Amino acid sequence: GQEQNPGNENNDGGDNGQEQNPGNDNSGDNGQEQNPGNENSDGGDNGQEQNPGNENNDGGDNGQEQNPGNENGGENNGNDDAEDPFDGENINPGADENAGNDTNDYRLKIKQEFNIDIKDGDSTWNEESLKITYETYKELPEWYRSLALSIIRDKEYPIQNGENEQSGTVFGYVIRLERDIHIMDACVEDVSDEDRQAIMDAYRNLYKESFINDFSEAYGTAPSDEIVSNYMAREEIQEAIKKSTNNYINAVKEDVLKHTLIHETAHCLHNTYPTYFRQWQQKFWASGTAAEGCPTEYGKSAPAEDFAESFSYYLQSGGVRNEDGSISYSDTQVDITISKERVDFIEQIINEISAQYANNGNSHEI
Repeated sequence: GQEQNPGNENNDGGDNGQEQNPGNDNSGDNGQEQNPGNENSDGGDNGQEQNPGNENNDGGDNGQEQNPGNENGGENNGNDDAEDPFDGENINPGADENAGNDTNDYRLKIKQEFNIDIKDGDSTWNEESLKITYETYKELPEWYRSLALSIIRDKEYPIQNGENEQSGTVFGYVIRLERDIHIMDACVEDVSDEDRQAIMDAYRNLYKESFINDFSEAYGTAPSDEIVSNYMAREEIQEAIKKSTNNYINAVKEDVLKHTLIHETAHCLHNTYPTYFRQWQQKFWASGTAAEGCPTEYGKSAPAEDFAESFSYYLQSGGVRNEDGSISYSDTQVDITISKERVDFIEQIINEISAQYANNGNSHEI
């Protein structure tokens, strides 16, 4: 899922957020907007790159990439018990709830409740993605979600002359100084058949190992191969494996799009309030590289990506601090920590902008 060749960008980071290979742990964040120093527009970010291309991070604001960051892509596959790690919940964002809504319903709700325009570019929104988008912005503070003016579905990132980016691997981007988020096909596509099979095999092994352990504990001896084979062939076990696989894949798709949206909105923030971004560069990129405590490898690619990764994961974490003042967060894609210094500065920004937003009659002055 992550971009695979995050090259340079003249165009605000096309990000690609999370890999969609939940079977791979430690899949490294990447995304990096490319050529973050290029301020004609914020580079194309890709969320997880698999070939984190060339970046000349010079601290230029770049638009945003979206690295819906995937690190540690398939973390739950090695659990010791055979229970569905999602406790049987239907995590499919397109199921049941609001089943009667079509894409026009969600477009209308997002516009009416958040004043964000949902647009089709050269690709089209589907109901599942719109539902995730609605639920993502519903959870965000009003001052933050209002930074986005529109969210546009595009097929691929528009590669500019001289860029090394592979457009089909970009998850999203925001053009420098603008507040319109572009979401690419790569951000919402399903996992490949190969990846799906790998996830299913991992769950199959999980159920098998759990049965062997439980049997051995109960009877004081390991079960024969025949007993294990008969157990694994049971219809309810096969169905449980399929359900666990589908739940995990749906959770990955949701995590990828959710982080991409929040990450790209952070790029809208530093486009709207460039003073805070310059302060971020001075504080955490004084040496030309990221100071200790950047949450992801992708964030280390450029100041704008560090800002967007730190801010987005802070919001996703709920702001609950560890004893040392840092913040930790994990989902199907990442297991990260944001340093205390970054958290302190993020909270300062939140307090100041939210107060200014309220004083301006719930509007952002650019």
